[in-house]
Amino acid sequence: MRLSGRDEGINVVVSSLCAACDDPEKVIQSIKNIFPDFETTTYENQTFPSAQKYLITEGDQNMSNFIQIVNDQRILDTTMDHMAFGLSDRNTRFNISRQAAAAGKIAFLIPGETPFGGVIEIQLIGDDLPQWIEAATWHSGRQYVPRGIGDEFAMRKDGEVRHWHANDR
Repeated sequence: MRLSGRDEGINVVVSSLCAACDDPEKVIQSIKNIFPDFETTTYENQTFPSAQKYLITEGDQNMSNFIQIVNDQRILDTTMDHMAFGLSDRNTRFNISRQAAAAGKIAFLIPGETPFGGVIEIQLIGDDLPQWIEAATWHSGRQYVPRGIGDEFAMRKDGEVRHWHANDR
């Protein structure tokens, strides 16, 4: 069973900034590849190409497909680390590549970088957020190598990995 955020006290807000060169229908389709229930009207009356930037956003999204994709890609620990980078008491934000999302994949961004194709921002808001993130990204390998938010195995802030294998140190 995968956690979804819904009915678990977590509000999931998904947004993406459309630049003048972005087709809003393609942006929405890339979001829907990861968040199938995403419905928004914030782009109505926009044409392609547009003369201005505008934000496509919607709250109360379901994280179950996102979690299933990162599980299938076997990047649950990386997901936990990225979700926790901007973690405060009741809030965290992280970005994924919109181009990867167009292909139904998750690719996390190194903080501060903006990739070709744009980004999808995911904001999680709720009580006990660190515990929810750890539970949502749990996998059986943590029985052998326990992981938690902020542990010494977490990736560095610049995106570089920290090796935890005894012969890699």
